[in-house]
Amino acid sequence: MRYLNIKVNGHQRTGTHFVAKLVDLNFMNTGNYLNCYSKTPHEIRKKKLGEIKNRNNAIICVKRNWKDTSLSLFKFRERLGLDVDNYEEFLNRTYSDMWKKGTCRIILHGDGIENDIIKKEENHKEGLAPVSSKFRNIDMKPKEYFEYYYKWWKSAEWRYSNIIIISYDLFISDFKNHMNYLSRFLGCNTTNFKNVKYKVGWEAVN
Repeated sequence: MRYLNIKVNGHQRTGTHFVAKLVDLNFMNTGNYLNCYSKTPHEIRKKKLGEIKNRNNAIICVKRNWKDTSLSLFKFRERLGLDVDNYEEFLNRTYSDMWKKGTCRIILHGDGIENDIIKKEENHKEGLAPVSSKFRNIDMKPKEYFEYYYKWWKSAEWRYSNIIIISYDLFISDFKNHMNYLSRFLGCNTTNFKNVKYKVGWEAVN
């Protein structure tokens, strides 16, 4: 493999936990996919550039179709701090207007996860947590921000050879070919791939 580290990021609710788990299963083998999961995946910051410019890092940005992403965002709105009653209203208000400080009940599925707020068995953690503040200052409607986010990453992909944007949808519909595509980018000879067999990542508690 041509990279020492692999960092997986993407917009919220696009399958980043799933892809990070795939990466760990097939290329890194650490036993804890959060080692591949970028700690600041959802914000475009100057400090992110240090991670990008380090050519020992492969940067994987996950993209999912907007319709499924938006429905998942709306379903997960309590965790994201979005005080909105229906899907159409969600689509037509800015994130900063919808955001409200508070707490919510969540479930986190994963492996080897340690969390100061949620204290339960290793692979299934449930509890009360503060809502995410990621959208607090985003003065754009959901689709506007989604398009802005991936426009930024597309530009970065053109500028830096260690960045790739990959499709969550293709991992679901064409697993073998899309894994081969990722493997070639990473400089690996792997051709026999393992898939994720259980839920990973955040789940809303209704």
